[in-house]
Amino acid sequence: MGTIITDVEKDFFSHYPKEREIVKPFLSGFDVTWANHRKAYGSILSVFFLKPEPHMESSFGFESEILTIYSHYDSLEPRTIQAIDKFLSDEPAKGRIDTMTVFIISESKNPVAWIHQYATANRESRLLAGFEANKLREQKNDPCLVRKLLGEQLYPRDLFDFRLPIHNDAFFFGREDLLFDFNNTYKRSENRGLFGLRKTGKTSVFFKLGRRIQAANDGYFFYFDCKLPAIRTLGWKSLLNRISKEIAKEFNKTLPSTFENLDDKFIEAVSLCPSDKKMALVFDEIEYISPFSPLDHHWREDFFPFWQTIWASQSFRRQVSILLAGVNPTVVEVDQIGGTQNPLFGIVPYHYLKGLGLDDLRRMVRTLGRRMGMVFKDDAVHYLAERYGGHPLLTRISCSLTHKYLRQETTSFPYQISANLLKSLEEQQEGELSFYCRHIISELKQFYPEEYRILEKLACGQLVDFMEY
Repeated sequence: MGTIITDVEKDFFSHYPKEREIVKPFLSGFDVTWANHRKAYGSILSVFFLKPEPHMESSFGFESEILTIYSHYDSLEPRTIQAIDKFLSDEPAKGRIDTMTVFIISESKNPVAWIHQYATANRESRLLAGFEANKLREQKNDPCLVRKLLGEQLYPRDLFDFRLPIHNDAFFFGREDLLFDFNNTYKRSENRGLFGLRKTGKTSVFFKLGRRIQAANDGYFFYFDCKLPAIRTLGWKSLLNRISKEIAKEFNKTLPSTFENLDDKFIEAVSLCPSDKKMALVFDEIEYISPFSPLDHHWREDFFPFWQTIWASQSFRRQVSILLAGVNPTVVEVDQIGGTQNPLFGIVPYHYLKGLGLDDLRRMVRTLGRRMGMVFKDDAVHYLAERYGGHPLLTRISCSLTHKYLRQETTSFPYQISANLLKSLEEQQEGELSFYCRHIISELKQFYPEEYRILEKLACGQLVDFMEY
């Protein structure tokens, strides 16, 4: 049975006894370690920290204290979620509270339905669990109430079903050494490339870097997805002009239209960055604005003046860091392209992004899985690592399909996931996974057909042909 810490009882609940009644049902699985009223985004909310007891940790994977919000308003609104995000980033919650899961107690009639609707529209939202205040009051002596309500809300939600780049730190796993290197590269105003097959997490790494830069408040992060038609179809002058305008907009400036050439305009734009700040320009899917692009042939010529201008600006403003991402590093490796000196050659050191290591993979599947009532045994983790090579998307989809299977076959959660169970599901799962395998290597086939053919020979076991090549 949980308790209310003495200081919390003395400093808070003795003054607000009605709120003690709302929190009481949670004492069947949590200690109340902190409480206060907080204001944010026009709302005054009660904020509690709940420390899970061992049986709650084993059932739901709660390892840290859980932020719990009580809203006395008759309805929930998106600003409540904004307030939660602020509370989590402020003291004393910062670094102390579970960032993935939040409990919301509300005076509204059906907070669970509102949360479900919100989570559907915001797939990467935190794992929110709703509690109707009146129900907590009426059933405050039921020791199973909170655990039952948590199971009904948390176990069905599929946290593995993310197919797009990760925007939320709570769902980002691993890559710490890589992020450390890229962060140092940014701070030194150097250049770096990140290459690898599709869906290995390149974009997620850059988004994570952007969040770190924003949190440190020491610079500016500009991201350009070169695969977008709005970018790749532009000529080099138009694209450079667009980038200049986006930079100026960040600093609430309008660049004059009197520049004789775009080189000067771009240099003026990057010069807007304060001397004590840094600037990162990220170009993702770099192949689409390179001479290798099969879609927009003008980049066979525009590639050269575009990057010559970018690099020239670094001679004037050493605060600018250029970061590139793509499938194959050929674009920075070859010294000449079509008989012309490659402006990227020799000035962009790069990393090749591989699958998650075993430790990071274990942390991902166990952290997400336990919130869904899936307990991955060690042999299951090793099976996933060997079967999918640490590829984050393929691993998550396999775990997502396993979750769907369990929801159909059992009501007994949490459920122990073994390697034998995963092997038994191989055939029915990998028909769907094969589609994503083709998607992962599609750009290798599109941009680098020769490398694709060799990879195909290797996959088909034609080792003699591979070695002869």
